[in-house]
Amino acid sequence: MGFTFNVKLPGFNNRVFRARELSGALYRDVVKSLYNADDSAFIDCLNNTCEYIIPGILQEDVNVIDKLLLLLNARAVCVSPDLKLNVTCAATNKQFNYTCKLDELYIQLENLKYTKIVEIEDFIVFHSIIKAQHEKFFFDTNINRSQLPYYQIASCIDSISIKDIKTDFKGLDIETRLSIVENLPVSVFNAVLKSMQNIEINLAGQKLLYIKSPFADSVSVDMPVSTDVHTLLQVCKFIFTDDLTNLYKLVFNLVHHSGFTAEYLDSITPAEQMLFWSYFLKTQQKEQSESNVSSQIAGFPKDVSTSSSEFG
Repeated sequence: MGFTFNVKLPGFNNRVFRARELSGALYRDVVKSLYNADDSAFIDCLNNTCEYIIPGILQEDVNVIDKLLLLLNARAVCVSPDLKLNVTCAATNKQFNYTCKLDELYIQLENLKYTKIVEIEDFIVFHSIIKAQHEKFFFDTNINRSQLPYYQIASCIDSISIKDIKTDFKGLDIETRLSIVENLPVSVFNAVLKSMQNIEINLAGQKLLYIKSPFADSVSVDMPVSTDVHTLLQVCKFIFTDDLTNLYKLVFNLVHHSGFTAEYLDSITPAEQMLFWSYFLKTQQKEQSESNVSSQIAGFPKDVSTSSSEFG
């Protein structure tokens, strides 16, 4: 199975999962999917990546926060713990570089409280937030906007109990979930919807990513902590935005100059690729330095000493 690393997911009562590494080829595919400018395609690529890292995690009903935590962890371990962003100042339109620490984002997200119990009439509803496998429905332009609250509730509900008869939603497809939600009493539906809205209201004051411009007294990035799928997708775009050309150049240089095969490089992490490249550059610099010294020594007249005592 190769090397694995631990990742703790709060939505599973802080259960620790063993996660597989993000390979160079897989990371490149995720970055490449951003160039399509198609949110649904990007979400599919992220979900496939999560399934590779922890097989079966989508069927476990992983929610969108845990999905982001998994991706953040994989990005930090397998690529770099630092995220270098190129930000545009809104006031001056100038660009500046900003380094974001991924562990700081992780800490903020892992401590979110979003599991609630709604008790009304004979109903007890346990709900959390939208499940990752349903996320793309909220970006589907073919779905009537008025239906989105039904999708949201259908995805968020974890179980419903009516007079001690419990229905567990885990493993149910979205159509089955929708049919149950559509038959809920209006009072129950509204109470669950209000509970979910209150979660967002309580989180609104917390900052996930807040970047001030060095050129003006203005904020260039103001991203709140949120369980909203659109906000979380934007965070995913931040952490996987990379220069695709540089990724290909790195592989080409390692194949061309260092003798690695492209297949091997695709199988290791981007962090390992960069490590090999840094070793190669250091070796080249050392050899070049030694070559320069040898050339200088070789150029001295034979009767001139090169000892440090003569030239010290």
